[in-house]
Amino acid sequence: MKQERKPITVLVPLHHFEWEGNSFPFSDNFLLTRDPNLPDFGDLEGAISNVELEDSQGIPHWLRFVVNSNDLTPAEIVTTFLLALWLAVPSKTQANYYFEFARSEKRFTRILERFQWVEPYAAEVIETQQLETAKAYWVPLQTIWKSRKRLWDSLALTAAGCMSKRWQVAIICFAAALESILTYDKAPGITRRLASSFACLTQTTKNARDSAFQEFCKIYGVRSDIMHGRIHDIPYGKRLELVNNTSNLLRSLWRVVLLAPTVMEGLDKGDKGRKVFLKGIQGGYKVPHV
Repeated sequence: MKQERKPITVLVPLHHFEWEGNSFPFSDNFLLTRDPNLPDFGDLEGAISNVELEDSQGIPHWLRFVVNSNDLTPAEIVTTFLLALWLAVPSKTQANYYFEFARSEKRFTRILERFQWVEPYAAEVIETQQLETAKAYWVPLQTIWKSRKRLWDSLALTAAGCMSKRWQVAIICFAAALESILTYDKAPGITRRLASSFACLTQTTKNARDSAFQEFCKIYGVRSDIMHGRIHDIPYGKRLELVNNTSNLLRSLWRVVLLAPTVMEGLDKGDKGRKVFLKGIQGGYKVPHV
C-alpha cells in the first residue's frame, strides 16, 4: 500500500515584491503574508549560508502554504504563483529559495531557475487589484500543470521564457509557447494559420482582429529572424522592447485561455479536435493583407 505523504508547510520569501498590504489569501491553504511567524532555522545550519539566512530575515512578504500527497511540488506551486502574477502584471518579483517543515523535519531548497524581468517594463509596485487578477489565473494554471495534457507543454515553454536571462532565448520560448497553444496542422502557411487563430481567440470585431493578426505576424517574424541569424546586431534597447512585445502577446492569449474553461478544453484536444474548435471560433474570418 502506498504510504501517504505527511503534510508539509512551505514558506517562501518573495524578493523584490513591493506591496503595501499585509495579507492576501489565494485560497484557504495558500496565503501571501507580511512578516510571518518564522520557525527557528537553526537546524538548517550547513544547508543555508549566513548570507541567505540574513537575507531571509529581511524579506517582508512570504508565501505560506501546505503541500499534501496529491499536490504539485513546492517548486511547481511557486512557479504557478509567479506565472499568475506575471499574467496580472510583469514585476521584479522572484522566489530564490523556500523552507519546508514537517513536524520536526526541516529542509531548505534553492530555486535555481528564477523569474527575470525586463527593464524598463517591470512594475515597481504591486497593487491589490493586480493580486485579485492573479488569483483568478492561479487555479486554472494549477489545473493545467496537474493534468499534464497538451497545454502543459505551452505552460512549460512560457515559464522557460520568463526564466531566461538571454533575450533571444526568451523570445524563442515565448513564440514557441504561442505556437504550441495555437497549432493544429503541419501544412504550409503556418504563420497565417497561427495569426488567424490568435486574432479570433483574443478579439471579437473585424478591425480588432485585423490589428491582432498583423501584430502576431510581426512578432512571429522576429522569431524567424532569430532562428535564421538575422537579428544578432540589434541595439540593446530594441532587444528589450522585442522581448516585452512578445511577452505581452503571449500574456494576452493566456488570459483568454485561462478564464474560459471551454477554450481550455478545446485547446487541450488533439490536432483534429483543436482544428474544429478554432475553426468554429474563426467563423469565416477573412485575414488582412500583410
